[in-house]
Amino acid sequence: MDKPSLKYSVAIMTLEKAGVAYETLIHCLKRQTVLPQKIVVYLAEGYTPPQQISDEIIVTCKKGMAYQRALSYDEINTEYILQCDDDVYFAEDSVEKLLMALHEND
Repeated sequence: MDKPSLKYSVAIMTLEKAGVAYETLIHCLKRQTVLPQKIVVYLAEGYTPPQQISDEIIVTCKKGMAYQRALSYDEINTEYILQCDDDVYFAEDSVEKLLMALHEND
């Protein structure tokens, strides 16, 4: 089966306390079988920005679970957004499987 042609970006919510887990997340996103168009890191105000690992964009926003998730995402222009915290890991084909399910089920 062919890879889905759906485009997506990643929105990462952080207070930048995840350390190595944050680095691992960025690296696993860059190894996905379907790569994101953009990775945007939403950092709560008052926290030190994480060290840039790749080409991710860091945007400051209000602190709080609701604030960091209920944004307008002006920096993202793809139809789909993979929203996650800074301490998760995805297998290399995780996003491909998610996009394939979207494609197959309209």
